[in-house]
Amino acid sequence: MKLTYKDEQEITAIIASLSDADHERIRETVEYRAERDSANPIMTAIREYYPGEHTKLACNYLDESDVDYQQRAGEMLFDVLTMIITREYAVEVFMRRHSFDEVA
Repeated sequence: MKLTYKDEQEITAIIASLSDADHERIRETVEYRAERDSANPIMTAIREYYPGEHTKLACNYLDESDVDYQQRAGEMLFDVLTMIITREYAVEVFMRRHSFDEVA
């Protein structure tokens, strides 16, 4: 399914109208997904994006020794997951609304 511009506007409106309970549910899902795996997939993506001669060694150093990096990578993962899961939630609401339209 490809979303139309009107669909995207409706999903954006759904996101804007999410309640505190919705945001809490999203936050819990984000935390679960972020903590589910011990490896941060962002580093895997960086390693594979443009691997240079010393990329693996540099990434291992960051993963094992650089607390600032570890904190930033964790925050970045949390932020990206929040964006994705918020949109997943809004798309689910959107799809439920429109599945009832098709039945009626």
